[in-house]
Amino acid sequence: MTAVERNSRVGELDEFFEDVCECGETNRIVHNGFYVCSNCGLEYEINFSEDEKRAFNNEEFKNRKRTQPVSKSYGHRTIVPKSRIDSKGNYLLPEIRYKIFRISKLNNNALTTLERNLTEANNPINSISSNLIIPPHVKEDAVKIYTKTAVKKLTRGRSIDEFVVASFYTAFRIHRTPYFLEDLTNLVPSDKRNVNKYVRLINHYILPEMGVNYKVASISALIARISNDLKLPQMVQNKAVNCVKKALLNGLNLQGKDPKGVAGAALYLSKPDLTQRDAASASRVTEVTLRTRAKELSKATKQGKALIEDELQEEDYSAALTHEEFLIAKTVYEKYLTGFKRVKSRGFSKSIFEAVIYNLFKDTDKELLINTLLITRKCDMKYATESLQKTGALEFLLEQKKKL
Repeated sequence: MTAVERNSRVGELDEFFEDVCECGETNRIVHNGFYVCSNCGLEYEINFSEDEKRAFNNEEFKNRKRTQPVSKSYGHRTIVPKSRIDSKGNYLLPEIRYKIFRISKLNNNALTTLERNLTEANNPINSISSNLIIPPHVKEDAVKIYTKTAVKKLTRGRSIDEFVVASFYTAFRIHRTPYFLEDLTNLVPSDKRNVNKYVRLINHYILPEMGVNYKVASISALIARISNDLKLPQMVQNKAVNCVKKALLNGLNLQGKDPKGVAGAALYLSKPDLTQRDAASASRVTEVTLRTRAKELSKATKQGKALIEDELQEEDYSAALTHEEFLIAKTVYEKYLTGFKRVKSRGFSKSIFEAVIYNLFKDTDKELLINTLLITRKCDMKYATESLQKTGALEFLLEQKKKL
């Protein structure tokens, strides 16, 4: 703020006190960071001072100090300040100052163990919430989780900082917020093994009371987070998400696998010039895990692209199908995949494809040849046909059969 702006601001304050102050006093002072009328105590606005000088004695510190906490959100609400002046600005006598010091000490000693625990946990909570961009409802749930652990005395004999980290990580998993455990341990130094142990305690004792479930991190959200760390374009993110969807559609089982590794492997396959070291580092997994997940995704997506062609080669359906008939069977099978969303296993997908062929050529001159090809397969034709009927693929198959 320049000198001209400051002088104009002072003029506006004088006009305000003349118009608003009922006492008619235009003399103003700066008290606790506010412009205040010296006569009636009316506060106008906050005083933003600039280029403050350092304080080297009590007088300079008193003049520079503007605000201090007057209440707490838990325990005894009142905070007795250790000030040497009263509300009117007069210095306190030594006897009164000693009496207030004793009252302040007794007020602090009256805190319960739970209140002291929450007081110590306040610093790591503020450190995490101020350094990470956390939605307010996630922070509220994290504080609620930690408060319940303190009430149940789960923190007794354990690190408060590590329990705070475990509470935040549990809140992230409840709301599927794409943050890693390393993001928290870098802000609040803690042991990952202990944090994981405390997460299991919270999951066992606290979450059932709250009525919430510990969820697995969303792979799509992790892909967005990792790609942002690697500064990858949106097109690569979309390609990685589609890669995971195709793999799930073709029967890839991700149960028991870390979603971070799957997300990093999908981005690694979607970006040819991305190195394994960069992808593994951004995903917080090892390069071995990344390569394993990449092989699984690559195999699943390749299986989805050429599943029916592989069936023709393996079972020699080409002897019974023309090119037009094969295209119809392939279209019906793809329609089934769209309706079913996910195939349990490769063997089940074979059964479905064989059911498509069986129902397509049933009651035709090729039925004997088709039965000869399928006689060696242990295919539950009834269950496969019911699955086709549920997804609407069987009805579509009958319509295509009339066109032959």
